[in-house]
Amino acid sequence: MNNDKPFIEFEEEVDFILTECKKEGVSIDRDTVELILDLDLKFLELKGIATPLEDE
Repeated sequence: MNNDKPFIEFEEEVDFILTECKKEGVSIDRDTVELILDLDLKFLELKGIATPLEDE
């Protein structure tokens, strides 16, 4: 893949956030993390910063 924008694996990011929250003593569930990341992606799309990859 030759792209000027980095590819981020959604599940890997969710797992990372959940692990880091646990380390910090913050209780958050997977659904909440996924919602926040979905909203963040929508915001970045609106700003023209991110483009989602279509599932093949």
